[in-house]
Amino acid sequence: LQIIETSLARMEGLSATLRILTCAFEVEPVDLAAGLEETAAMLRQGEGPAPSIRVRVASPPLVAAHGALLKEVWSALLTNAVQAAGPEGMVMVEAQEEGGEARGVVTVTDDGPGIPPDILDRIFEPFFTTRPADGGTGLGLPLARRIVAKMGGTLTVASHPGRTCFTVSLPAVQAARAAGE
Repeated sequence: LQIIETSLARMEGLSATLRILTCAFEVEPVDLAAGLEETAAMLRQGEGPAPSIRVRVASPPLVAAHGALLKEVWSALLTNAVQAAGPEGMVMVEAQEEGGEARGVVTVTDDGPGIPPDILDRIFEPFFTTRPADGGTGLGLPLARRIVAKMGGTLTVASHPGRTCFTVSLPAVQAARAAGE
């Protein structure tokens, strides 16, 4: 019964996210540190042993984003990193300003086994998952990429055995205002 309730809650959240993505939405100044810390804290409190999660924020600019949707991005990336790293692993989250380009950049890196090269190009495909049937929908990464793109940013991945790094780059508030003028 609990598995069904958890699955329904997850689907409800995905449904709400999909509804928001189909409509125009306003972006606002978002502090990257708060959302990243909140998501990391939630995952640290999860069931069972978890890897060490470290968050380091080096004065990133405020980004032009939708705060609730951005939390969905952090949740998808950190959940995948935690699962890949396993209980003995490490997940490092870093946020900073990209030199002189008025962008906020967040990296989520894990020391798990890496993503095999033959599936790396498929991880952003809707419904593609490497998890068992009860372990994932295959929508987290595709939705995360779509959310980031809708906010004028990019989501990329680089992986090899022992290290996978997802990088999110979003326009800073100043850059977004200048583009709109």
